[in-house]
Parts: sequence; structure tokens; C-alpha cells
Amino acid sequence: MKKIIQKHTKTAKEAAKEFRKEFRKQLIVAITAAFAFLIALVWRTPIENLIGKMNIWLGLALDNIYSQIISAIIVTCIGVGILIVLSKWEARED
Repeated sequence: MKKIIQKHTKTAKEAAKEFRKEFRKQLIVAITAAFAFLIALVWRTPIENLIGKMNIWLGLALDNIYSQIISAIIVTCIGVGILIVLSKWEARED
């Protein structure tokens, strides 16, 4: 009976340790995502203004909605490119 209790106690301690490790990992991911979202919000207006200046510089007389669509496409392409580079970098680490 004592061996069974010791075995289950050891198993429970290992499970708790693994849980703490995974919880910490997921907490870091959540905090990182929150800061990434905050950074994206901060950069939104400057990027929109830059696209607006580029439209004027290129001589494009676009309505505000078209300017926003072009801005979204450009930012999406840049973001996808960065994500591809980061995923390749992460795969190389493994």
C-alpha cells in the first residue's frame, strides 16, 4: 500500500511540475500576443498616413476606402513575408 501511495505521489508531483512549465509557456505566449497587438495598434495611424502620402506622391487620387484597402494589402504582404521568414528561422532552430 505504501509503495502505491509513493508511486501516485511521485506521478502527481511530476504532473504538477509539467503543468507549471506548460502554464508558464502559455502565459508568455499570451503576454507576447497582447504586446504584439498593442504594437500593431500603435503603428496603425502612421502606416495609414504613410500610404496616404505615397498616394499623393504617386499622383493617385484615391478615395479614403481605396487607400485603406491598399494599406491593408501592403501591410498584409509585409506581415506574411515576416511570418514566413520567422517560421523558417524557427524550423532551423529545431
